[in-house]
Amino acid sequence: MPIAQHTKNLLIALKGAASTREGGEFLVRHGKETGRIYFHQGKVAWVAASNVQQTFSSYLVDNTALSSQELEEVFDECKRSGANFGETIVQWGLLDKEILRRLLLHHISICLMGVLSWSNTETLFMPDDRTYKGSLTFELAEVVKAAADLNVGEKQHFDGMTLSEVKKRAGKKRGVKARAPDEGLGPKTEQTSISGLDGDAGLPREAKERATTALAVHLSELRDVKGYLASAIMTFNDATLATHTTVGGINLEATGVVFNDIFRNAHEAARKIGLETCKNMVITTPKGIIVMECSGVESAAHIHFIVILEAGGNQSLVRMNLQKAVPAAVKELS
Repeated sequence: MPIAQHTKNLLIALKGAASTREGGEFLVRHGKETGRIYFHQGKVAWVAASNVQQTFSSYLVDNTALSSQELEEVFDECKRSGANFGETIVQWGLLDKEILRRLLLHHISICLMGVLSWSNTETLFMPDDRTYKGSLTFELAEVVKAAADLNVGEKQHFDGMTLSEVKKRAGKKRGVKARAPDEGLGPKTEQTSISGLDGDAGLPREAKERATTALAVHLSELRDVKGYLASAIMTFNDATLATHTTVGGINLEATGVVFNDIFRNAHEAARKIGLETCKNMVITTPKGIIVMECSGVESAAHIHFIVILEAGGNQSLVRMNLQKAVPAAVKELS
């Protein structure tokens, strides 16, 4: 199919913008519609078009196992730290970098096609040598080819993979290797402890066998979070159901009761002033962070998760994991 002259002219202008070493923003106007193509060191870093309503976040929710809540956590972390959105997704272990790159390419190619469809456009290139913190960039020719291939639909390929294959592989692969703990916490040694789930814990006796295995799994899944040191699951009335630690100097079977009491007092204090029972709590010290999450006073099993991180640990990812682990544990214990 021949390329329209207005599209040719726009591609020539884009090629000129890509040839500048400092990069910058290429602005396209078509009536009330606008498009923006951002270049960094000769490569395309981002494309946005006002006639493409879907954001990259909603695109990821639709095409991967990621939830909007998880991506909001990533976005909040990026606002706090100034980190790049895509790089943070990879660093947190939410998506493989190559899979994310292919999905990003598909999304920005949709936006570029939206821009290339316009006739009678006005363009302006604004060079800008600001630092770009991401590494997910593309050659202009690569994005143009992906945009041209969009009408192939399901046959669209990403380095030999169809879009459906990319989607299937775009599941969560949690895991950011933890840093070495402070020396004062003792030698690195991983231990998991499961307490007997008897009547004192307030749990059905028939749930014992499946619950013990499930609790160990829920705690061990936290260990790859950056800065992770230890964790525990306790009932509201101080029965320790399970503990997990990667260092020798933390005994949550002993100290967990104290944290549990603090959390329980916070429950009551918040309720007394009309704010309802608190669901989570974070304690920060010069050397670490304690994250606590409650299943809820009305849940089938009223339990508390307690997670210990070293200073600088990724508490956002811990809380994200707990939002799934807590209800899953309640289900096992009910």
